[in-house]
Amino acid sequence: LAVIRSKVAELAATQADAVQAGRTARAELAAMTAGSLDTVHGIAKLTIPGDAVDPLSLHLAHAERDRDIAEAAIARAGLLPGLSAGAAISSRDGVTGPDLVLSSDNGIGFSTPDNLKAVDASKEAAERRVAQAREDAARRLAALSQERAGLAARAGRAVDLAAQGQANANLFRRQFDAGTRTVSEVVTVIESMARLEAEAIAAKYAGARADIEIARELGLLADGGEI
Repeated sequence: LAVIRSKVAELAATQADAVQAGRTARAELAAMTAGSLDTVHGIAKLTIPGDAVDPLSLHLAHAERDRDIAEAAIARAGLLPGLSAGAAISSRDGVTGPDLVLSSDNGIGFSTPDNLKAVDASKEAAERRVAQAREDAARRLAALSQERAGLAARAGRAVDLAAQGQANANLFRRQFDAGTRTVSEVVTVIESMARLEAEAIAAKYAGARADIEIARELGLLADGGEI
């Protein structure tokens, strides 16, 4: 009887901790929202468009590429020579000229061709960074999608096992009433049932977190801490 009471007390403490954690989380969420959370329950299904949206990291890479290409174009314009014409007026000889002047903002020297090549190379490097960002984003999304699929399968298995655990607990109770099972056996199967139900709940919320990570990667969520 002392062992059974200990097990029941342990289950009750676990339940109390879970309830308190839930209340704390809801209180924190309520502090960040303007409306009431009394009608909010469970998990809302996120609609993720997938390939229809480019990840935020790719948008950033495109912006940095455009900036680098613009800077390279400005630098290249300064390296290219320009031709200017002018004329001078003299009181004795009248108009003299025209004078043609070849000039460059950065000066003309033997290193100019190398400088132009360096500017063109910076453009190619910017394009390669975009391609690398696209590959990295695709790899992260693929990993998150696989993780989400695995968690969905795990959640399905956990729900089935929890249902089996409930059926076993009911069976053991009837067998105990018939005198073919001991109290310790019934308590053990109830412990197993509680563990399986907790795993099923954890798997469901782990899948929701995976959806959130995919939405975050795609830039579909607003992070209040970053605003």
